[in-house]
Parts: sequence; C-alpha cells; structure tokens
Amino acid sequence: MTEKCIISQKARDSIIKTYEKGEQSMIFINRRGFSRTLKCEQCGYEFKCENCDNLLSYHKNKNFLKCHYCGYKIDKIEKCDKCNSYDLKPNKGIGVEQVEKEIKTFCNAKTILFSSDEINKENDIEMLTKEIKDGDVDIIIGTQIMTKGHHFPRLTNIVVLDIDGMSLDGNFRSFERMFQMLYQLSGRAGREKKDSTIYIQTLNPENKVLQAIKNNDIENFYKNEIIARKKNNLPPYSRLISITVSSQFQDEALNTANLLLNELKKNVSKPTEIFGPTESNVFYLKKNYRYRFLLKSPKNSVVLDQLNKIKNNFKYSKKVQVKFDVDCYNFL
Repeated sequence: MTEKCIISQKARDSIIKTYEKGEQSMIFINRRGFSRTLKCEQCGYEFKCENCDNLLSYHKNKNFLKCHYCGYKIDKIEKCDKCNSYDLKPNKGIGVEQVEKEIKTFCNAKTILFSSDEINKENDIEMLTKEIKDGDVDIIIGTQIMTKGHHFPRLTNIVVLDIDGMSLDGNFRSFERMFQMLYQLSGRAGREKKDSTIYIQTLNPENKVLQAIKNNDIENFYKNEIIARKKNNLPPYSRLISITVSSQFQDEALNTANLLLNELKKNVSKPTEIFGPTESNVFYLKKNYRYRFLLKSPKNSVVLDQLNKIKNNFKYSKKVQVKFDVDCYNFL
C-alpha cells in the first residue's frame, strides 16, 4: 500500500472477502467524476465553468468536463485553454471512476457506477437496479443517489470514502446531514443477512457523528445536537432567512444589495439581526453575480410582515433578481 491509495487495506480485505462469498459491496463516495478537475502541469491553469464560479469536474472514461451546478460541459479535452500545453493531469480529490480504477488493481470483480452522471432519464435507474439485483454486479460504486431507498438483497458490505469534508462545509446543519446520510447508507446493507459490515474511512474517528453511527445512538446524537442549537440560538430556536440579489451585471447586483440593506435597516426591527450583503458562497452562478443577506430572528418575530412590506414596496432594476428564502436550508 502506498500513500496514494484511496481504499485502506482493511476496506480492501472486506471487499475481497465479500466478493469471495458471492455477495455485493457498495463503495460510497461523496463526489462525482474521476477527480475534481484537470490541471495544466505547465502553467497551473484549472478548467472553470464559463457560467459559474466553479471548477469543472473531470470524467475520464468519457473524456469530458462538467459543471455540476449549471450543466455546462466541455467534450474531448486535449490541451490547456491558456498555454496550449497537452500536459494535463487530474487534480484535487477523488471520484467514482478513480475508485473503480483502483479496485481493478486488487480485485477481479465486476463493478458498476451508480451516480447521477450515469443517469439521464428515469428508466436508467431501473436498468441499473435490475442489473444489480439480478446478480450481474459484485461492487457498486456511487454517490449520494445510492442513499435513496434502493434495496439490494446481496449487499452485505459498505465502504464509505471521503466523508470528513461533510462536517466542514460551513453550514450549522452539517452534522445533521452527515448523520442522516450515513444512517441511510448503513440501512442499505444486511437487510436479508445479519453478518453485514460498514467501513467508514476517516482521519477523525472521534467525530461525534461517526461515534453515534458506530454505536447506533440516535437518541444521544439528537440530544447533543439540540443542546448545541439552543446554546447558539440556531433553528429550531430561531428563524434564518436568506435573501439573494443576483444579476448578469455585477454593479447592478451590488448597488441593489446596498439599497436593500438600507431598506432592511429602516423596516426590520430588533432583535432580528442582519448580516450582509456579502458575496454568496458560489459568487458567479449560471452567468449571474450573487450577493447574499442572512437574517436571524426569534421564531415569534414580526419579521415576516416586515419583509413582506419591503417586497411590496422595494423598487429595483429589471436586470436584477431578488429572492427571499424563509427558513432556508442551503446557503449556496
């Protein structure tokens, strides 16, 4: 084993053992594609979406780059867009195709990729699940789409890769999402057989979510999470409201955001807190520049009436879109 190996030796052994028993393994990875993007080794250029502030994901098997925010795609990449060098290599992270390539080095099992990139229409899912259930597949490699209620009778072993980043995404719900996803995944294995296993590769085994999953301790996880939410006055003990101002013209978006800030200060009363405007996490998305506000208010606050007044009276350019998201779940 070298440091560059994606799958640990213990996980490899479990995959081989499961294969030899005639049962199925599932390899879950929290990403898509071969790796995050392509990088030019000569000038350092990385391929970005022309519509979004986002690096394009590289899919080696079909040789294309794709934006997973807007769908922008570049086929048959041959050379660097900046310096015309042909010295391009995958960079940053791992994906389903890279995992499949590594599995082929230590196990002669039949693999299948199960990610949204392999699914273009609804019956694609039916075809993939039928192939898996019919016994023609030994190892399923996929992304979050695999957590959505699929039942595979021969599946007894699950290996989870690249999970640590989920708790570092800057969202207060990150532990909740991580727990929910891992709990759903663990339910995929061993529905018809008792001797099932789930391996979670991590650099942080003391993570409270991983400990709760390991001990099947839903009650204690909920208790600790709700205490932390109450201490920091986060939902469900408060209300979060996101306001996004976007436009194809950056000046228009910023000017409108500053005008909206004045309206918020005049019309929204305390104890509601106003944060922003600031650049959104994905600042340039689908050819639009985006600024964001975050409002934090008590549950019983009159803030909704105050915001409705602003929405009805605030005048801005037709070149700008203003979106209010009450009890927002994502902070894109």
